[in-house]
Amino acid sequence: MKYLNFHPDFFFKKENDILVVEIKKDDDDSRDNIAKNRDAQKHFELVNQKQSKQKYYFYFLSPEDYIEFFQAVREKRYKN
Repeated sequence: MKYLNFHPDFFFKKENDILVVEIKKDDDDSRDNIAKNRDAQKHFELVNQKQSKQKYYFYFLSPEDYIEFFQAVREKRYKN
C-alpha cells in the first residue's frame, strides 16, 4: 500500500470543532484526490474515536463550494 504525504490547506477552529479543509480546483476528481479524500475521512474518523476534547470535520472544497461552505459554518450546519 502506498502512503502519500497530506497537508491540508486550512484548519478552522469553531468552539470545540476543528474544520479541516483541502482546496482543489472545480471538477478535479482525479484518482489521487479520490484516494486522498477517502483516506482523510478515515483518518479524522479514527482521531475522533481516540479523543473527545474536540471533533474534527474534513472537507474537500473547490471554488464552487466556498459560498455554501461558509454559509453553513455561519449557520452551524457544517456538521452534516
